[in-house]
Amino acid sequence: MIPFVGERDLLLSSLGKQKSEDMLLRLFVNDIFPNELSEGRDFVELEGAGYAPKKLIASEWVVDELAVYPMQTFDFTGRSAPVYGYYVTRQKSGVLILATRFSDGPYEIDGPRAKIRITPRIGRQGLSKSVVAMAGV
Repeated sequence: MIPFVGERDLLLSSLGKQKSEDMLLRLFVNDIFPNELSEGRDFVELEGAGYAPKKLIASEWVVDELAVYPMQTFDFTGRSAPVYGYYVTRQKSGVLILATRFSDGPYEIDGPRAKIRITPRIGRQGLSKSVVAMAGV
């Protein structure tokens, strides 16, 4: 799901009306359903368990029919709140670019062997089906 604020940001960046920024891939733990009106402040980011957001560098996106970013793996060092999905924001401005709720979530982070793997994809229809995998305990 690319919300209205994300569409506007991507459009302004692509037309050279604003400087593009790197993005951050984040995990959220509140039980919400992202929609067109969502903003970054609507999401509660995971804390603890060795979690840190992943920086998405603009030059690493591969664009053909879809924009695809290389798989990102979140490795955990302990237990955490259930993870309902992920969202992407601009690194400096914090503008929400896209968000998705896991279709088979929430994912329980039960211990240090747990991992969440995400391959973000953006298509003509907004957020394309991202590849998401949960592994671990």
